[in-house]
Amino acid sequence: MIDKLNLNEKIQHYVSNKKTKSFIMTEALKLCPNLPKKSGVWYWTNRWREEQLEKKQKITYLELIQYFVKLSTQDGRLPQIPSARFNNFITDFLAANEGTREEAKIAWEQLKSLDIPKTYVAWKNHNA
Repeated sequence: MIDKLNLNEKIQHYVSNKKTKSFIMTEALKLCPNLPKKSGVWYWTNRWREEQLEKKQKITYLELIQYFVKLSTQDGRLPQIPSARFNNFITDFLAANEGTREEAKIAWEQLKSLDIPKTYVAWKNHNA
């Protein structure tokens, strides 16, 4: 069973598909017409939704959309998605002013061949 996409509908059987995301974006833009795109907002919105449901909190699509807007409009970056992936490594490498994007890619290739976690911190410690 799939939830009806309605602002007052309680979330029970959420499906992360194009139709649901389009509904969320359409309604979010009604709340905030100049909604900025922010890296990680979908990930963190989904984690919040899952957390609420695990706590047996009954949330509506409106509440989910309000949270989505809140995350999208808050100052600063959202926390990094907890994974050790290429994008996180590149972002951290460049934020530390280690060099150019091309140099970051070379460092990533080096890191992939090492038997250490695939994070910037692990790469930095290995090269210290």
